[in-house]
Amino acid sequence: MSIYTDAEHAYAKEATKRWRNTLPMTTEEEYEYGIYQYRLKDYELAAQWYEKAAKKGYPPAQFALAMCIAEQRGVQGKWNEAEILFQQAAEYYMYHMEESDAFYRLGMLHLYGYGVNKDEKLAREYFQKGAQVNQGGALYELALFYRDGKCGYPIDIKKSREYLKGAYDAHWEDAIFADFALFTGSFEAYEYAHEIKEAYSFLLGQLMRVAEIRPSRESLLALSALYNRGYPGDSSEKKRSFQRKAKEFAKKAEQL
Repeated sequence: MSIYTDAEHAYAKEATKRWRNTLPMTTEEEYEYGIYQYRLKDYELAAQWYEKAAKKGYPPAQFALAMCIAEQRGVQGKWNEAEILFQQAAEYYMYHMEESDAFYRLGMLHLYGYGVNKDEKLAREYFQKGAQVNQGGALYELALFYRDGKCGYPIDIKKSREYLKGAYDAHWEDAIFADFALFTGSFEAYEYAHEIKEAYSFLLGQLMRVAEIRPSRESLLALSALYNRGYPGDSSEKKRSFQRKAKEFAKKAEQL
């Protein structure tokens, strides 16, 4: 097991141990508990806890709740509600640049024009600053700039993969899947074949847990999407088996 898998598992185990026998008491803890549930893909519960903290004026929660509304994850809301939350968070982060995730959040606001003027160049500058303090989201977004050639920058797959590996090491779980998608050789030749299998199994376990304990349309669709993606390195026969499971969970989601 590599440093990437070790780091991700250690992070998850500590969070589970922390929240197993206790509930949030402070506004910051309400937000952190929301993050924990979001990582488990229980978007509905995550949004509920983000909202608790957001109503108390906690900027990170305002941003997180606004993202949930914008992406329609676990909460139904109107865009103007998200825009107000984004604006409130942006104002805070502009004056609190010392926080490790401030650059990432400001970058996201300007990259998509969430409550502020859309400016890809400025967004990239914020992501670069976030990358300097090893913020996973900033590293991931920079990888996409190099992968897609955003804002007129040249496509550089090698550079993109470097940022993706750094992002995954910083607990950004989607990064290793994005990195594997850029790999052009056989699965056996992939540098992190074992790591991506571990990451996939870990994510699948998270989604199964949520679907069993708190079944919702979001959790079942997320599980369906992961099965449809297929286990890394599987044969065609196994892929077909996973695709059948994907259809089963998609059907269950439609019934809710």
